[in-house]
Amino acid sequence: MFMRKNIETILNHFFGGFPKDQDTCSTDGQTIYSYSEPIVKRQGNEILVLDKYPTRTTQGQINACKLYLKDEPGYRVVPSFPREIVICDPAWIFGEVKFK
Repeated sequence: MFMRKNIETILNHFFGGFPKDQDTCSTDGQTIYSYSEPIVKRQGNEILVLDKYPTRTTQGQINACKLYLKDEPGYRVVPSFPREIVICDPAWIFGEVKFK
């Protein structure tokens, strides 16, 4: 399969779980980014691919990911990624944490 070399390298690192930064895309091993925008995320047994194209470069990267990942188990195209829940210490919320 022919695809841009940088996205192919990033996908290989993504599957290996290793970080890689190259040109306009990167991965931390769990998420693939176009510039700083996440376009592919591993979530449990699923591989979620964003179906949104803010720039032409990102569109090309997303389309390449869709072609590369379409036969992977758990592959799913989504309009947006689920928001992550961040649990905060209530002491921060109510100002009970004191700085020295």
